[in-house]
Amino acid sequence: MSKCLIGRGATPLSQTNMIFNQSDDDIGKRTGLLKPHLRMLGFLCLLSGLLPHAALASTQYLIDNTEGFLEKIDSSYGQMISIAALLHDYDAKMITAVIVVESEGNESAVSSKGAKGLMQLMPMTAKAMGASNPKDPFQNILAGTKYLKQLERNYGFTNTRDALVAYNMGPSRATRWLSQYDSAEYSYVQKVMYVYNTIQQREFSRARIARASTNNNHLTLSAAGVSARPIMTKPRNIALALLPFTVPLSRKDGVVIEN
Repeated sequence: MSKCLIGRGATPLSQTNMIFNQSDDDIGKRTGLLKPHLRMLGFLCLLSGLLPHAALASTQYLIDNTEGFLEKIDSSYGQMISIAALLHDYDAKMITAVIVVESEGNESAVSSKGAKGLMQLMPMTAKAMGASNPKDPFQNILAGTKYLKQLERNYGFTNTRDALVAYNMGPSRATRWLSQYDSAEYSYVQKVMYVYNTIQQREFSRARIARASTNNNHLTLSAAGVSARPIMTKPRNIALALLPFTVPLSRKDGVVIEN
């Protein structure tokens, strides 16, 4: 029976199986083959080469759909976000940006790790932030906003980007990670800040359109010979005698008795 051979050394398969059952030292000394942990490292390197492509695809997906997500969130949860921002003194635009990246505005979203709702809170975190039902969108947004605020106030992540890292990976892990890296390099932070900047641009564009509309209305009135100024700027200074109608001086004077 012919023996199956691998590679150029014409090593029989049976001998190769014996080689992989030997110790790491024997493998290195006798065969020159990679140790198991080195082979695993090679596999991880190959996998890491694929990760940037996945990250780019994820980023492109966000770029293509951000406007739609924002429209959905504004119409369904805009008032809730405004209340949460007011109660916890937090930027409403940042709350919205986190919602987009975390759940795409899906209040029923549940991650593989069990994070729930619009801002993807873990059950223990939601409970600690006062949300008895994290599936309720209003409770979830309030709890998520409170957590963001506490990361800055109680955990010392005063830089908003650092706080976003902590929100995504937890305070302890974030502290270790930030001791070696810059939060601006973190993919999650980049996505949130992209959405945040998009919201800012939307607000700027809307304000510019509103100003242009006001200016156009003013020009139209002026062209028609109509003053844009109010007719009575100081009504309290006008004498009653000059008014073209009679003003009753008391409730009794204003009563009409029918015969």
